[in-house]
Amino acid sequence: MIFDLTQKINPKILVLGPRGSGKTTLLASMYNESIHGRMENQLHISDRTDYSRWNDYDIPILSDKTFEPMQYISKLNNKDNSFIMRHQSNQNVHEYRLLLQDMNYSGHIEMILTRMASDYKEAYICQNYFTREMKDCDIVIVTIDTPFLMYSDPLLSKSLNYIDNISNILQNLRDIVTAKEKEVIFVPVKCEKWVQSGETDIVIQRVKDQFINLRNILPDTEISFSIIPVETIGGIVFDELKDAYRLYDEETKYYEPCSKLNEQYVRFWNGKIQKLHEEDILTESSKIGLNREKYLLEWFRLSSHKEGYSPCNCHLIMVEILRFLLRRQNKIDKASKFPRNIPWPIRHETYLGSLKKELLSRILESYSTEGIHKF
Repeated sequence: MIFDLTQKINPKILVLGPRGSGKTTLLASMYNESIHGRMENQLHISDRTDYSRWNDYDIPILSDKTFEPMQYISKLNNKDNSFIMRHQSNQNVHEYRLLLQDMNYSGHIEMILTRMASDYKEAYICQNYFTREMKDCDIVIVTIDTPFLMYSDPLLSKSLNYIDNISNILQNLRDIVTAKEKEVIFVPVKCEKWVQSGETDIVIQRVKDQFINLRNILPDTEISFSIIPVETIGGIVFDELKDAYRLYDEETKYYEPCSKLNEQYVRFWNGKIQKLHEEDILTESSKIGLNREKYLLEWFRLSSHKEGYSPCNCHLIMVEILRFLLRRQNKIDKASKFPRNIPWPIRHETYLGSLKKELLSRILESYSTEGIHKF
């Protein structure tokens, strides 16, 4: 008699990216698109995050986060003008939990997604923490700010996206002794302009160029790489990058973010254009706490191809996560096979919870690999 001591391990996914790059928005769009798209009829997906545990850290609720962009756009002063997608970036570590169940509720898998900022000026101080997180995680999702990625100055582009910081963090994977394969998924976010114009190949190549040194360092036998460009909102497209300024508002007693159109006019976050007067206090802006050589504002406009909140391809991240876990589980199962006449207990790890491999395999076969680019 063989005792099967199956140890169910919740897959751990680390989400890296600079503050303000769109990590939480990406997770919200991935969750939203997964529960309202094709996957809705294949798996039940629910948010099991204990938000009360994170009260002191002001963790955004994923379902609420999907409503923010369009509520924000509805308040714009002039929808024909460019605007800034203002949001409150947060440097705290947040942990989300997503539960995936089959349609009969007979099997499930729970994923832990940890969101971390990767733009600390003192990143070397956090080295031990990042090393531990890398060792424990199964998959790393890296959000890349596409407008910054596509900036004409390649050195400034790397600085704005903290490519060197991220590469240094990911290099921890090389020094981790593990028999289990890991995956890194690069996700260019705010990519609507390039996706809708059919220019994703240019974005993909730019990601490869920025991370080519990292790719050459890390062993491809143990670490796989994917690139998935996504539309995190859908109804807006990037317009331009402009130097950041702040104009003091006597009424509110606050400095309002804006960009200079010329020496006489500025444009505010909501698209409002105002003429400058001699008494106005206009100063160059900097993002407090961020090690950026230059602070640029991202200006967006409404898309002529889509309306409202309509993310696209974010569900492919969930598809790739499940494909990777299934592939790795097959390798673990193959390596742990024993003859049936061995009488002692067998310790067996599963990263698929109680989901049946055959069921998950059939579900994933219904999705093509289009939109998921191997690196």
